[in-house]
Amino acid sequence: MTRRCAALCWTGAGASTAAPPGLDPAAYVMALFEDVAEVLHGLAGVDSLVLCPVGGSGAVRRLLWPDVPVAELSECSVAAAVAVARERGYGQVAVVAADAPDLPQLVLAKLFQAMARSPVAVAPAEGGAVAVGVGLPAPSWLPALDLDSGQIVAGLRAAAPDPALVEVTPGWRRLRVPADVRLLDPGLEGWEATRALLAGLRSPQGA
Repeated sequence: MTRRCAALCWTGAGASTAAPPGLDPAAYVMALFEDVAEVLHGLAGVDSLVLCPVGGSGAVRRLLWPDVPVAELSECSVAAAVAVARERGYGQVAVVAADAPDLPQLVLAKLFQAMARSPVAVAPAEGGAVAVGVGLPAPSWLPALDLDSGQIVAGLRAAAPDPALVEVTPGWRRLRVPADVRLLDPGLEGWEATRALLAGLRSPQGA
């Protein structure tokens, strides 16, 4: 049976410009990360993996379940996640954006299903992808990937010897700019950390 893993790259909490006015950017990014990590941990038959910069594991371990491994690397990237997943013996890896707190598990399930047919699968998002799946070992034609590239599907299909080797699956939204919080649906389950942070922002001053 193919071993599968979902990888999440933590690049730090200090550089975000996505936080709505009134929220601490670092706390906001941490909340998004925590909610995505919770989504990944709940996937049946899929292990979670977190990558972070050297010396950064302490900042994220307290947000994760004890059984989630954290790898410290000099570079946190899609390529690094693919390499670590292969080193750990996985046959499939989904590299997931850390700013999609309400990501449905079904989106990732369909990504893994697609990897049974194609070596590469993409769950798109506006301006890039919310997740990329790669069958391991990665195909030799796989180019450098960036989840923030608006041309990720076109770039992958141009690199592949046959465009059909790159499958596009249902996508989802990412919270990349402050106004994107309006996309969150309060009726959806999950995203508890982000929900709690936003609830504090909306509470009356001093309440």
